[in-house]
Amino acid sequence: PDLFGRFTVDEFDQEQSFQGESRLRGEQVRQGLGVLQGFDLGALLRSFTSKSRTAAGVATASTGQPAFAPPFTRRAAFEGKTLINQSTETAEAQLKDAGVAVRRATYDPIDTPSIVATLPGFFRQISAGSQVTLYEENGQVRYYSVGGAQPAEELRSQVDSLSRQLTNRDSEMQRLQRNVEEQRATLNEVEPLKARLSDTQRLLTSKDEEIGALRKQVESLESKQTELASRRFAELEAELKELRSFREEVTKFMRRPPG
Repeated sequence: PDLFGRFTVDEFDQEQSFQGESRLRGEQVRQGLGVLQGFDLGALLRSFTSKSRTAAGVATASTGQPAFAPPFTRRAAFEGKTLINQSTETAEAQLKDAGVAVRRATYDPIDTPSIVATLPGFFRQISAGSQVTLYEENGQVRYYSVGGAQPAEELRSQVDSLSRQLTNRDSEMQRLQRNVEEQRATLNEVEPLKARLSDTQRLLTSKDEEIGALRKQVESLESKQTELASRRFAELEAELKELRSFREEVTKFMRRPPG
């Protein structure tokens, strides 16, 4: 008899098994990060430092030596533990009010490699000017990551942008240089033209003076001609009178009877 006929075994799905394992590992990492970020590590460190100083003060008092208190300057920072399990909208508003750039990302438990890649950013201190990525699920912050140095791609993009701007500046400078050279060539052509214009103006002035002198000569000649014409006209009139008188005498002589 078939003892196992009532039982069936599903086909093994490697992808489903991997997704389940990845989801489990991602969920474990998320829970661990949430627990770590839920603690105020700064407060624990300050408490430990305060207790150390108190113990050192007691030891100093017992030995009679002056206490040495090293200077400690606390950097103003945002309390990251308040972000965990908080509304994403509220957390984003609080971070922006604190001068922090905010980027939102959806929590994906399968994306474990991405979580591991950003693991150093989970423990950085949040301060003004930094960039925080909020990983949200159902509208709540599950964990966050503080950005460090700019990615190489972004830096490369900025370098490329600056290179393009520099190339454009070089092209503009070359264009301006050509324009300057053209203007300089034009000025070099203008200088001889100015000299020729000056010579032409002097020549015109000289011609004007000559024309003025000739005009005076013509006026003088016209005056003399008018005077001579008047005198000649008077002489001709006198001669004409003499001729008329001579003709009258001849006529009278011819009319006289002979004898």
